[in-house]
Amino acid sequence: MDVPRDAGAQASHPGSTAHKSEFIARAKRISAGITATAGKLQRLSQLAKRTSMFDDPAVEINELTGLIKADIQGLNGALTDLSTFQGRQASSGNRQVASLSTNTVDDLRARLKDTTASFRDVLTLRQENLRVHQGRRQLFSATPESRPFPAPARQGAPSPRPARAKRFKPYRSSQVSTCSVLLQVPGGEAVC
Repeated sequence: MDVPRDAGAQASHPGSTAHKSEFIARAKRISAGITATAGKLQRLSQLAKRTSMFDDPAVEINELTGLIKADIQGLNGALTDLSTFQGRQASSGNRQVASLSTNTVDDLRARLKDTTASFRDVLTLRQENLRVHQGRRQLFSATPESRPFPAPARQGAPSPRPARAKRFKPYRSSQVSTCSVLLQVPGGEAVC
């Protein structure tokens, strides 16, 4: 009777393949969750980079921010559970499996840490953009006395007319000028 090689190992450690497959299934779910969160984070980054004051997607940004926060908290909890599960699995025997499990948990932690850092960076960018928007709003909605430049003309309001320029009086032919540029002064005379 031929017995597979693993049969002896399975007999000495009942349930070890069940533990391995449970660990792998949990790790896959966490990895898929990190990937999904990274996709949401990419969308949030695109929205946060918008600089238009008039087309600010604040509602969508707030929704994505809440979803990503919840995802990160859930993934942290799942990763803690996986680490605990991995610790119990490591105490049951095989060093190679324990080493692989430890490396997997460490890799997932590093990926989640990178995702969390990216999330912080996007939120920082968003805060900077909001400060710029606030500064623009204050600049354009400030009282006339506090504006650094004149207020724009309103539609329908009379606009101040520019002063009319005086007509240039030509020189008499008896006057000879060597000037290349002639300026007219308010008295009607031309000056070099």
